[in-house]
Amino acid sequence: MSDDLKLYAPAAIALLVLLALLAFVLATRGTKVELHPFQLEFLEKLAPQLGAKGAAGALSAIVARAVDDTKVFSAVFDDFHCIHCGSVKPADWIKTKCGKKPYTLKLAPSVTEFLSSTILVPVKKVGEPPKKMVVDGDKRADLSKAARCCVDWAVKNYGAVADGVPKPE
Repeated sequence: MSDDLKLYAPAAIALLVLLALLAFVLATRGTKVELHPFQLEFLEKLAPQLGAKGAAGALSAIVARAVDDTKVFSAVFDDFHCIHCGSVKPADWIKTKCGKKPYTLKLAPSVTEFLSSTILVPVKKVGEPPKKMVVDGDKRADLSKAARCCVDWAVKNYGAVADGVPKPE
């Protein structure tokens, strides 16, 4: 072995170990998802009812239902959910906890991949006075928006719009 190789081999091995450690840390950190605080709170309340672990588990369970059941998929992604807009006069537990914030959720790669896929219908304000509604156009991808659609559907589906407490289906 040459002197140069003997000199650089330990440094190369140390660099590879550091890169592997960095990859591991990044892989176990989770996925950044922008949610309204009321949505995160609701997921945490819903988790025990679904037998899931925390907000990430509840979101994953909702996604699994959408993947497995075309009616649920359609209800979540083919319609527009507005439970926090002023026009629907949201409950206090919602209107006092609006404002998207990034949260790190430990989601399985399959959940992240699904939420990142092209599943969101186009929505625009239409008419006078302007009202948000689904319009013609191409679907788009946005992981955080897809996650918020899942949560808003679940808030309605589990009868929690008024008080934030999920009820049995």
